[in-house]
Amino acid sequence: KGVSKPAIYVHWLAVSREFSGHDLPAAMMEFATMQARSAKVPVVRVDTNASETKLSSLYERLGFHLVGLAEEGYRTTALFEMPV
Repeated sequence: KGVSKPAIYVHWLAVSREFSGHDLPAAMMEFATMQARSAKVPVVRVDTNASETKLSSLYERLGFHLVGLAEEGYRTTALFEMPV
């Protein structure tokens, strides 16, 4: 196996329905990107259930690229990465 590069991971991106429509996911990912740059970490990573197509589309709209799928027994996880 190759050595994995360091990354900042965003876990459980969620926005209350009360605040939907204000593009808060973009603001949160921009914050994560700024944190990664400040720490000299080359990528930001997120994942989601591969069947969550709406969330996968959101990640792609925000600049993430699908880098793989992981079988976890009870689901398939879509792995996304964005260079900073």
